[in-house]
Amino acid sequence: PSDEPAPVEPEPAAPRGATPTAEAGHPKSYEHLVADANHALDYGQTAKAQKLFDEALKLQPNGVAAVTGAAYLLLDRQKPLAAIDMFNRALTNAPSFAPALFGVGEAYRQEGQPAKAVAAYKRYLEASPTGSDAPAARRQMRELESQVAAAPPHQDAPPPAPAAATSPPPQL
Repeated sequence: PSDEPAPVEPEPAAPRGATPTAEAGHPKSYEHLVADANHALDYGQTAKAQKLFDEALKLQPNGVAAVTGAAYLLLDRQKPLAAIDMFNRALTNAPSFAPALFGVGEAYRQEGQPAKAVAAYKRYLEASPTGSDAPAARRQMRELESQVAAAPPHQDAPPPAPAAATSPPPQL
């Protein structure tokens, strides 16, 4: 994630009966939990960030900013496939949410799928051409486009399953 906190899109109010963490007697809002989690993530406090994102997701299970933050935690833990699923979950609810678009590009890059990473970075730049991650997105695209051009046609496809070992028919 960038040095700036991710913008928080307005989201529906917390469900009734939700009980956010209280600090000095004041309940924390979804937005406050996400901001605190992003701050913790920026400072490498992943366990604290995870706890705060989990609390935010209890308040708003489809909260785009919290889902995106949780996806970045998965990337930090070297779990790009799970991160891709989380980023796509966020993008289902907010298709042009720039932090999720950049993050899914990072996850595809980490997973070794350069064509999908380039496509995600392009979507990020369309949504946020002057965003804080725009220089990184452009740099990643330049590096990955050369890989895509040099790659065999189905670079992003999983490798074929090995053929079953067959022995020659017995000679009688």
